[in-house]
Amino acid sequence: MIKYILKRNKLINDLYIKIKWRERNISRGNDYPGLKFYVIRRHSREAGLFSFFITNLGSIVKAMDEGYIPVIDMMNYPNSLIPESMVGKHNAWDDYFFQPCDYSMADIAHAKNVRLGSINAPNEYPDYNIFKIKEELERWRHYSKEFMTILPEHVSSAEAYYEEKFKDRRVLGVLIRGTDYKNKRPSGHPVQPAIEVVIARCKQVLQERGCEYIYLATEDEEAYRAINEAFPEKVFSYQKNRYHITGEEYLSDQLNKSLMEHGIDQNEIQKAIYERNRQYLVSLIVLSKCTCLVAGATSGTIGAVLLSDGYEYQDIFDLGNYT
Repeated sequence: MIKYILKRNKLINDLYIKIKWRERNISRGNDYPGLKFYVIRRHSREAGLFSFFITNLGSIVKAMDEGYIPVIDMMNYPNSLIPESMVGKHNAWDDYFFQPCDYSMADIAHAKNVRLGSINAPNEYPDYNIFKIKEELERWRHYSKEFMTILPEHVSSAEAYYEEKFKDRRVLGVLIRGTDYKNKRPSGHPVQPAIEVVIARCKQVLQERGCEYIYLATEDEEAYRAINEAFPEKVFSYQKNRYHITGEEYLSDQLNKSLMEHGIDQNEIQKAIYERNRQYLVSLIVLSKCTCLVAGATSGTIGAVLLSDGYEYQDIFDLGNYT
């Protein structure tokens, strides 16, 4: 009955969510009486891995500035990195990154002083201003390298791939956001370039910067084919699975719903979600190692730039925002 009322009345539902998921202090026991923990728990079924990366980084800095030890919780609420059946059972963050201060959710299960963070993104995190303000880029890159430690198996996969394919060759990295983003046109988010515009810019950079190959980070089948046709024998991509995207839902939402609708076992759904995000993470690590970068302004682009030590040349399309 309660769920029915909430679905029928947006005002009541919004108030319920605000109260239930408010930032507040709790005590779970008597462990670590001299420490204060801050649980980062952004709640979003639509956000992808690197959207969580940048907002979690902002929450880590906020927590530490306020004297808390941050712990990232991507277990106790629905999100795009686990199926519904795994909520409350598995922390998806731990599949890809170490905890920022080495305390896990299990470690603080009986902690005395715990502050539950808001389910919303923090007020400050690395956004598209890092492409315009050098000081902001350097500040957030420092925080990223200090707190966002990727599990070694993913780093090793990226390093092995780059060594095998490129070694010391000059490589142009290219990131193209999927057509889910272009179809949805989320208000306030950066406009993505047409594929023809990206191809033209790539031709220019290849010639001017002397890059021999293109490394392409995309899950979009249409974009992948277009780039390969424009640059035959020059394009490499770690990601094995690409998708033809229709409708206005985000890619993660579409894929997760498709898996559930086909009646696939929940453990297999979790494996599929993990593998897609693992490939994406490794792909962005590879992208961060390229000589130059051409990309649309996305969370993935921010992530690659923060993971990098700086590109010799980078061109991030600044086309305004969707209205």
